[in-house]
Amino acid sequence: MRRSKVEMEIQAKSAALYTSNVKMLQIETPSVASVPWQQMDDIVIDGTHLTNVSSTSEQPLCLYRHHDGSWNMVSSSLVSLALRRYGPARRVAEYPFLIVVGTSGGKGLDRVAMQMALYIANQFHLTSDALAPIITDTEAQNVQDYNFIILGQPEDNGLIMRSLLTTPISYDNKAFSIGNCRFSSNHTGLAALAFHSGQRQALILTANSASALEDIVHLATPTIPPMTRSPFSNLIPDFIVTGHEFKALGTGGYLCAGFWDQELRDDQLWTVLNRQSMSCSC
Repeated sequence: MRRSKVEMEIQAKSAALYTSNVKMLQIETPSVASVPWQQMDDIVIDGTHLTNVSSTSEQPLCLYRHHDGSWNMVSSSLVSLALRRYGPARRVAEYPFLIVVGTSGGKGLDRVAMQMALYIANQFHLTSDALAPIITDTEAQNVQDYNFIILGQPEDNGLIMRSLLTTPISYDNKAFSIGNCRFSSNHTGLAALAFHSGQRQALILTANSASALEDIVHLATPTIPPMTRSPFSNLIPDFIVTGHEFKALGTGGYLCAGFWDQELRDDQLWTVLNRQSMSCSC
């Protein structure tokens, strides 16, 4: 575990903040012993002097740390968006969600995907009393205010490739690429937290073969029945890649696993690899 720490020194017209392992910081003014941030002449955080604090009416005071260690003020809406984007994978079920299956795989493959979706929906109902309606990728085009669990192979479900664009993962020629790793075995599965409609989470469950997709769906299986957990809530970070040994080894068959990070570029948040919180065998 890594501890985050914030220390603060406040004087009449200035404040100095020192942080450790902090990416974003939101300072709210309490009703008792309030701190008049907008009236301060100088606010320094980790050596960065904040400017124009007195000219902003933004409440609370929201700060973002860049990779070079510098800080700047950001809007509270951006902080709220960043918090919604952080994982792990189970967070997709913390907001009303839908399971999305494809319509381009032909009757046989589409029927298999629907059976897998029914299995996941029933698991949510049995373990968490949660409702998990199932819709198709064409029906999902105009749905925005729901999280998605997107199921199928990239060639069969149109939302998968679109959602992968919001992550550092790429897919081509039946292979998934993450950072410097390329997974091209014909039995490769992927579970990855992505986004749709700009702010809603989407958990992608995909693979480059039907058998590998079945492995990924088994991540929803209770670990030690009848001591059940909600699907995708046990030992699943932001993304996982499985290989041909997953069925025999379980978590020992992960080829890659880790967490995303959020990076601010040109006032927009981008999902990037967190290389300190990932491990891959490739």
